[in-house]
Amino acid sequence: NRNNLNFRPAGARGGFRVSFPLRTNYMFARLRGPVRAPLRALSACLWLRPGRAPNLGTPFSYAAPGQPNELVLLAWGGRPLELLVDDQ
Repeated sequence: NRNNLNFRPAGARGGFRVSFPLRTNYMFARLRGPVRAPLRALSACLWLRPGRAPNLGTPFSYAAPGQPNELVLLAWGGRPLELLVDDQ
């Protein structure tokens, strides 16, 4: 399916796979398969230029079991970015 983007690290026989289910302006990725070790670090690189309209956007978010807003970056038009950790 040309609308489904998948990534498996070179040489990986098992383990997780990152899947981008749809090509839209609301893209998100899913990890499939077991994560063998706890997540200790996370990196994200974004280039943003929010407009001046008072719209709210979420350029990056990370959810964990029981906490849909574990890590969220909010972009408010014309205002500084806001980082929420554990929904606070």
